[in-house]
Amino acid sequence: MKKENSFSKKIIEQIGINVIVKGFSIILSFFFIPLSISYLGSENYGIWLTLFSFLSFFTFFDFGIGHGLRNNLTTALSKNKIILAKEYVSTTYITLLVISICLSSIFILFFNLIDWQSIFKFNSVESQNFILIIKIIYICFFFNLTFKCIDIISYSNHKSSFPGILIFINSLCSFTIIYILNNLESNSIVYYGYTIAFTQIMTYVIANIFLFRFKFNTIKPNFKSFKKKHLKKIFGLGMNFFLIQICAVILFSSDNLIITQIFSPDQVTVYNIPYKFFGIFKVGTSLILIPLWSAFTTAITKNDIIWIKNTINKSLIFVTLISVIVLISMFFANEIFALWIGNNITIPNELNIIMGIYIICTMYLQVFSMFLNGSSKIKIQLYSGTLSAIINIPLSIYFAKRLNFGLSGVIMATLATNILSLILFVIQYTKIINNKATGIWNK
Repeated sequence: MKKENSFSKKIIEQIGINVIVKGFSIILSFFFIPLSISYLGSENYGIWLTLFSFLSFFTFFDFGIGHGLRNNLTTALSKNKIILAKEYVSTTYITLLVISICLSSIFILFFNLIDWQSIFKFNSVESQNFILIIKIIYICFFFNLTFKCIDIISYSNHKSSFPGILIFINSLCSFTIIYILNNLESNSIVYYGYTIAFTQIMTYVIANIFLFRFKFNTIKPNFKSFKKKHLKKIFGLGMNFFLIQICAVILFSSDNLIITQIFSPDQVTVYNIPYKFFGIFKVGTSLILIPLWSAFTTAITKNDIIWIKNTINKSLIFVTLISVIVLISMFFANEIFALWIGNNITIPNELNIIMGIYIICTMYLQVFSMFLNGSSKIKIQLYSGTLSAIINIPLSIYFAKRLNFGLSGVIMATLATNILSLILFVIQYTKIINNKATGIWNK
């Protein structure tokens, strides 16, 4: 009982730090968004959001290795197998470094063959600036695939506050530089892109050096501990996570690209204001739920079913309380936006309502996906995610264009696919926790 209470206390402590750090991050983002719009202008900011969303298509090009590491490393640490844990970490880092080099080389090789102007609809006069930014951002991003693995190490060690702290430091550095540039009237998307790209990669490089020196020294990666035999285990689970992530990217990151193509870049800004506002509530639940992924892995390793049930029930109560706040916020959203960004951009009321409902559904979805991820039983997620990814883009275009729902139709399509996934996840959780899962429900 003492060990169980100690474990729960450790998780709660990390959640508490997460809430504080994320609170500062949210406050910072409220200032950063209007600063970015002021610095870039509405159209360029819309193009930037689309570019960044497009980048999300490559976010998971670690082929799921990070998540494959997470569950295996958590299990090894739970059993106090430090040598095995070090081998997992070393194998993952070296593999990711090779992948980063290969992806960067391929990107540079084919870069000039892509018509970037047609994709992002930027002004032909500024095309060289945009193309330069795309190249810099993507190369920095590919190498950051390796360095961001420190987030996975932190989660597996139940230090879930560390990734949040790194995000805040990165955002604070970016905000400070953009604020200075804005006051100097050095308004350029090139400077903006450099700032975002370089502050992120430098934050994670320094974090890797510091954390492996002072916090995770016993599992610090080296070439000697690389073990080819672990690749199958990490890749096996990781590949399923990778496929799920690809589906998630298509599902959640295609919206900006769709809006740019069927409407215009400035409508991306209109869409993203309520998305980012209501997304704050999703971020709030993530602070509570993300640490539970590895906690569920540890609890399953120790067969602590009672702790799992209690944690799921408490999580659902928390999400329900947050959902009530979201419902209330829907009806005051435009007043909040006016205070936040002024009256220059008009947000349709129906977009606020659909966006709020979508966020509520996503929060409940997170509760059950954290458990399923921690249990490594993710086949249902894979199949439902694949179906959602296939139908989301045509459904978004159908709702937005054919049925004339406009921007609301885009998020409405994503909401429909999320509801289907939520139903399946609840059924699978119930079967697993009651030891009645068979066939695909137990994979």
